[in-house]
Amino acid sequence: MAGLSGGADPVGRILVQVQNDLEHLKKNLVHTSQENGISVDVQALETAIKRTELGLKKHTQDYLNYINCSPITILQDNKEKYASHVSKWTSQHEAAKLNPKPLVSYLLDTRPHPSTSYLSPGQQHKLILSTRIMCNPENLTHRNLLNQSYGISLPLISSKPKTSVPIERIARGPTVSHLSVLPASHRMDASLPPPPVHEKDMQKGVLSLIQRGLIPPAARLTLVPPAIKQQPVPLHGAHARRTAPLTHGKAARNPMKTSDPFSEGDHIYDNTSSQLSESGLGTPSTPHNVSAKTTRTSTNGNYKEHQGRISPQSQDGWALSPVTPDTGHCLTIYNGLIDPKAADFMAFEQHYCLSWDSYMTFLESLQKLLQDYAIPTAVVNGDKMRTATLDQELGYPEAQRTQTPDLHILQNLQIGRLSDISDHNVDVIYISPVKLDEETEQYYRKLLGLRAAVLSGNPQDATELHDRFTILIPEAVDRFPNHHMCLSTLLKYSPKTMQRIRNLTQGRETYIVGRVPHTDDLAVADMLGVPILGTEPNVAHLYSTKSGSKRIFASANIATPPGEYDIYNQEQFFSSLSQLIIDNLLVTRWLFKVDNGFGSNGTAFCDIATHLPCYSWVLKECKRYGAETWKQKWAQEKALQRVAQELPKVLEHYAQAVNRSHYPTWDKFLQVLVSRGGVIEAFPPAESITCLTIDLLINPDGEIQVLSCGDQIHSSIPLQSVGSSVPQCSVPSDILMSMCSSIGEACKTRGVLGYLSVELLTFIDPLSLEQQIWATDLDLCYSDQLAMTQLLLYFTNGTLDCKNSRLTVPPAPKKVERSRHKAKPAEPIILDRVAVLSTRLLHTNLSLVYYNVFFQMCKAHGIGYDVKEKQGTVFALLENQKRHRIGMMSIAEDLQGALMTFARNLFIIHQEISAPNMQGETNFKDTVQEIEAILGVTEENKLQFEE
Repeated sequence: MAGLSGGADPVGRILVQVQNDLEHLKKNLVHTSQENGISVDVQALETAIKRTELGLKKHTQDYLNYINCSPITILQDNKEKYASHVSKWTSQHEAAKLNPKPLVSYLLDTRPHPSTSYLSPGQQHKLILSTRIMCNPENLTHRNLLNQSYGISLPLISSKPKTSVPIERIARGPTVSHLSVLPASHRMDASLPPPPVHEKDMQKGVLSLIQRGLIPPAARLTLVPPAIKQQPVPLHGAHARRTAPLTHGKAARNPMKTSDPFSEGDHIYDNTSSQLSESGLGTPSTPHNVSAKTTRTSTNGNYKEHQGRISPQSQDGWALSPVTPDTGHCLTIYNGLIDPKAADFMAFEQHYCLSWDSYMTFLESLQKLLQDYAIPTAVVNGDKMRTATLDQELGYPEAQRTQTPDLHILQNLQIGRLSDISDHNVDVIYISPVKLDEETEQYYRKLLGLRAAVLSGNPQDATELHDRFTILIPEAVDRFPNHHMCLSTLLKYSPKTMQRIRNLTQGRETYIVGRVPHTDDLAVADMLGVPILGTEPNVAHLYSTKSGSKRIFASANIATPPGEYDIYNQEQFFSSLSQLIIDNLLVTRWLFKVDNGFGSNGTAFCDIATHLPCYSWVLKECKRYGAETWKQKWAQEKALQRVAQELPKVLEHYAQAVNRSHYPTWDKFLQVLVSRGGVIEAFPPAESITCLTIDLLINPDGEIQVLSCGDQIHSSIPLQSVGSSVPQCSVPSDILMSMCSSIGEACKTRGVLGYLSVELLTFIDPLSLEQQIWATDLDLCYSDQLAMTQLLLYFTNGTLDCKNSRLTVPPAPKKVERSRHKAKPAEPIILDRVAVLSTRLLHTNLSLVYYNVFFQMCKAHGIGYDVKEKQGTVFALLENQKRHRIGMMSIAEDLQGALMTFARNLFIIHQEISAPNMQGETNFKDTVQEIEAILGVTEENKLQFEE
């Protein structure tokens, strides 16, 4: 076996050797049996040897056929195996497991084959060659040979010649040469002249020149000649897109190849320019410098011919219409050039002076765009570029925020400001200090979706609004649950929310409207790169204090209650109060307010006339001296000493704070007042007193607007407002407007900007029987009343005219019936409405009822809103955790109806959620009693008016 050559087949020789060994074994067995006399069954042995020889021959033939690529024939009895195999949809691996024989052995072949044992070597070679050709489909004679031998005609398939792709070698190491470096002397001294630039340096490219410092990194590179050549593009109308030019011959088949310098687009462009000129907004006769070259080359020679080809079809309705300015603050740009001396540009700049840098950047980009594309006229509507981000923070000092329970809920009282989307040009991003579940968000989507039904008067037009407003909750709300941070601070430490705001405001003009300003507002605005519509925090806190507001009112010549401000020690407090009591003996109650207190927090009062022992004696002394003499210091000296001696004990026993949970004793309140500063203020000496809240806006251009005015409604807690009725009806409108104008001007001179709220009170003087109006407080912030007023206007589509103290709404649209006779146009009908608003309704039993059950209960009792009549009740959901606070708004035709609806709603809700043994903590009862007292006064005034 070792002597076999490498080219011979060792398997065949092995089979021959086995056959010879079997023959030799047979002879040895016969010879041995004859010598030993042993009988051997030679016949059986021969049978076994023959069987082995037959098997070897068969396997030898199969092996030779395999080696020579000869077709393998199978018997007819294998047909059933073949049929059962192809009927199963199994993988190749599973088929091999079921039947270990190859798939080719089951293919049935009934063609006769000549036996290879009777063929000559030449015939065998020819047969082997033919078999190899048939096994190679790519052979040129494969198709003909298969047709001649087996009668199979294959389809003629034209195959594409294969193209060999050369294999690229992987380049190792740097593929570019090292860049040149600026000499050391030039790197040390930038004032030296740049080194010369050689041809080799220029061939290395611009990057090499920048690395060497020959080109500054911030240089603006321009390709000469430019890679893209800019040309004026004609404006095509709709008619040009729908009709093709009527030409013949080659021009019709290939309309792009034409020698006419004018095209259909140029034709429509000229016609449009003429239309614009007729409307007064056309382009001047002299083109601007950008498109001057193109205009000269295209109009000098063939203008008359082109003018003669203008067809009347180009002047139909499909042509471009004249550009007309939209409503709002608009700016018209002619020929791609902005005229800074134009009247509309100056008005536009003045109106948007707060964010003028962003507007100017946009206008510069727009001007370049108009010049590049030769736009003759463009109108810019500034109102359609503005997004408002509403931040509801209460930026009070940390000590006040720590003492304020449910601070996060109080910061969410103005969720009604979502109604700012009533302006179609404004989208709202509302930053919420509390988490809102899906039920609450869905409620506001449906609530704001009523706008379409309000406008049409059809309840079926109500939809669920999913755009125009976005509610975001800073992730830091969960990280600092008990730190009493204001909302702007939480937003500052919420990078995900900040990034979300950047994404929402990208490419849009955005401004922040806060509530009570805080220093972190500036940080948030700086991080977002947006302005704030409001006063600088330090200025706002200065003039929002009780003493600061007194300075504003004094400079505006507005009447204020008798009192003293800027009190910082006890001696000053007692001496000032004693002198005020002597000078104003008709005042029976005195108020004491901490400078930085808000609402009724930080306020205390004492009925001096009732508890001061010497008060009656002082009155006798005043009568004895007379009113004029009593003003002299020497007449007051004895009474002043006695009042100063008795006053500390009276205050210690009878003075009380409005919020006793913060200030349980008088000593603690007095200590806080003198440490933070405070004021002493007289309470009006009258039985009937009405407080008002007026909301103003000082625009960036200096315009002062009165946005809301309402009469306050109080509950059982004195000096604390729970709501208001809008519009106010207690003070003459002309007097009110004059006072608001004076206060606004005084604030504007001190750098106050944005929203501010003024509190007034009015009463009848018991001596002169004339109406007195005092200014009592000033808050440089966005008030709760204004937020609810915006919601009121959203649901009524109305207008609040504070100059006339009137809220008007349009009537529901009526179906127009066609008639032959032309009817005279009816005069527009205007309906009056009055609303009662509140965001401070409290009932602890509300937390036991889910909102969906609450609204089903209200629906069962007929509490709802009529979008057609624009009357009814609307609720404001403030939060979904404790659910013990709620906002409500009732709208009716007059004040009496609105008050009755409001009181009825409170009574029904209290009856439904309360039990005799579980009344809960609430201000519903006291509010109803206050409204009943107002209704009594209203009814009495109505009877007097009728008489």
